Amino acid sequence: MKKFFIFFLIIWSLPSKTLLSQIPVSEYANEVFRCQKCIANSFEKEQVKQFQKAKKEGNKFFISLLLKNPDTVFFLETYDIETGVVYGSAFTASDGFDYTYCNGLFLLQNMPLFDYEKKQIIQSWDTNTLRLLESKQANQIISPQKFFATRLIFKSNQRADCFKFNDFYYNKKL
Repeated sequence: MKKFFIFFLIIWSLPSKTLLSQIPVSEYANEVFRCQKCIANSFEKEQVKQFQKAKKEGNKFFISLLLKNPDTVFFLETYDIETGVVYGSAFTASDGFDYTYCNGLFLLQNMPLFDYEKKQIIQSWDTNTLRLLESKQANQIISPQKFFATRLIFKSNQRADCFKFNDFYYNKKL
């Protein structure tokens, strides 16, 4: 019985087949951070650090999302300069969650933080449409919020792609 128990503990402590091909979530956070840091100006670098802290604080939620769909994960994040709050969304084609992060406190949100159309544009990685919508409203929004969109692709070689854009209001007539 004692041997069975030890054997069970060893087997239980081994990572699953899915996890063997993955690196820890903190590494995902670091990879996203490196990508975002490359496109951030000096003022935005602190915001990007807060995005990374949020991912590390919400580690277990990101793990569950990655285990459900280890193909591609998208992140849509923004930072409110006045309050110091990170607003984020992590999603795949079939699942996702929205969250806030401030001063070490990571909270899941019941209501969506970003509109569906914006997330669909991010998920299709249609940067041309996004830039078109952003440019058409460039003079209509005073001090638009800056967003960072990132995708982590795990299919063949893991890689992160990201871009930033100014907030816009989605309008099908545009």
